[in-house]
Amino acid sequence: MRPITAVVLVSLAMATGTAAAGGLRRGAVPPAERTASGPPARASADVATVIGRVTSPAGEAVGGVTVLAADVRSQDRPHRRVQSDRAGQFRFALPPGEYVFLALDRDLAGSTTPMTVARALEVVLVVSPAALST
Repeated sequence: MRPITAVVLVSLAMATGTAAAGGLRRGAVPPAERTASGPPARASADVATVIGRVTSPAGEAVGGVTVLAADVRSQDRPHRRVQSDRAGQFRFALPPGEYVFLALDRDLAGSTTPMTVARALEVVLVVSPAALST
């Protein structure tokens, strides 16, 4: 069995707002934020937007994967979880800090290196089949 690999492509975005055809109604909560534990965070100066996509090593979208955002600098902050949609996309509204993003799935594994989240961050989380313990 091959070892698990996680490749992370990261690009910082300075603009926090983007428009897309068929976007959300004003005040609507994106699907990924509706599945997050706890109420969705409000947009403010002390919240950073993280958008991401879960993919296979071949670049195909992987939906239905729970993504965990773990703040590596603060044990006091709770970890946040969302689920990727059918297109593999997910979104977090997080306090600025340093985070690791992990795929929590029975059959798939993947994680990022620690990333600084300041205003906006775009993350690609590549997942591979989880190694079975023997």
